[in-house]
Amino acid sequence: MRKLLITASLALLLSACGSDDDVSVEPIDPVDPVVPVEPTDPISASVTIDQANEIDVIISSVDPQSFAIAFTLTDADNQAITDAGSDFEVMYLSMPAEITSAFSMPWHNASKFGCDAEESDCIDTLVEVSPGSYTFTPASQPVFNMDTQTLRLSVMVAGALAQSKPEIVKPIGDHFWLPTS
Repeated sequence: MRKLLITASLALLLSACGSDDDVSVEPIDPVDPVVPVEPTDPISASVTIDQANEIDVIISSVDPQSFAIAFTLTDADNQAITDAGSDFEVMYLSMPAEITSAFSMPWHNASKFGCDAEESDCIDTLVEVSPGSYTFTPASQPVFNMDTQTLRLSVMVAGALAQSKPEIVKPIGDHFWLPTS
């Protein structure tokens, strides 16, 4: 009797799992093909330094011989910032490679270069290589000893509405130059 009850239960269960032939399926309308969007022109995806509400500086490399710095400027929307160069400050900070005590301020050198918006004849200049990409080569060699010191950099750029954050960056690499990746 028990086998008969189990068999009947299984038969009922299997018959309940069958498909219903009365359900009608409506055909789906084909989707319109996606129209390709033209790539954004890099020149039109830029703002001038005086239009930028935020300025981000990304240092990409430092040349070990000339101390030239290559960097990019972008705004909050990741648009290239153009026409920079009239108001900037670049600092090279030479710090001891080894700090002997956590309680002492290590001796260091600082070389500061820049141009103020009010100056008309600046010795130091930023060169815009392409929209948003710049290089800075100091007019005179910063004080730095590669054997005993570590280089730190600070690049600040200002426009009419914003100024980049004053950050001190430690370049990555074997000595003090950044990889160009």
